Amino acid sequence: MSNGRKKPIKLDFETQLIRTDSGALGSTRVQIAGEERPRAQTPDTPPQPLGGTVKLRREVKGRAGKPVSVLHGFSDPNAKHSPSLKELQAKLKKKLACGGTFDEVEGTIVLQVDDLKRVRSALEAMGFDVKG
Repeated sequence: MSNGRKKPIKLDFETQLIRTDSGALGSTRVQIAGEERPRAQTPDTPPQPLGGTVKLRREVKGRAGKPVSVLHGFSDPNAKHSPSLKELQAKLKKKLACGGTFDEVEGTIVLQVDDLKRVRSALEAMGFDVKG
């Protein structure tokens, strides 16, 4: 009586964090049906703190009339690395108690807050010069 279902595969995962002098490396081993396959190790580099100038604008167009604050035009060369901007976005969301997203393609941070004065003061407290 086969009804077309396949048998489930048993997966076992084991994760280890190995610390070295150069940084932390993550190591994961996956075991599938008795086979053991080591996965590639990726270095876990901490994001660099950002500074410099940033441009701030308010947008409504294309968002069903909902106002958002957009951060763009980062002058810091570390802003090219997305982990730095993602960490900045997370800090701002927590500090301003709002939602938001990070656009990797354009390198912008979109915060769901209408009050530009609050965003400007939060950025200045973090050491940014805000334009716009």
